[in-house]
Amino acid sequence: MKHLIVVAATILFFASCKKEEVHKEIGTLQPNQQFFNNVQKQLKDSLSAGDYAKINFSRIFKSKDAQSRHYFVRIGLLNKDLATDFILLRTDSLGNVIGGKLIHADKEKLNARKEKKFNGRFTISSLNRQHNNTQEVINGK
Repeated sequence: MKHLIVVAATILFFASCKKEEVHKEIGTLQPNQQFFNNVQKQLKDSLSAGDYAKINFSRIFKSKDAQSRHYFVRIGLLNKDLATDFILLRTDSLGNVIGGKLIHADKEKLNARKEKKFNGRFTISSLNRQHNNTQEVINGK
């Protein structure tokens, strides 16, 4: 039950956030540069060297939580689809990481017609991969 709440909370975070895509340009200092420098530094400390090397920092999205002053940062991984494999971080306004998870969504393909409800599983791991949780989703539940 506790794991189901974590999955539901993750989905609600995505639904309640205002999303903005951030593009970095080499050689220019953007207002969010310090924010992303803090995120990168803390990720390097939290992830293994192998996992850190797989991060695609060109695919990074920052969303503000409408109910708090925190931000959610979604970061893609190299050679992975952002919809199925990503890192989700919760940060403060300065980019200090409060918490984070590695997320993998695996959607089952039952037949050729498009299903309206999600069937598959979510695998949620801690940043250091010490804790893994897999939740099955059938008919969107």
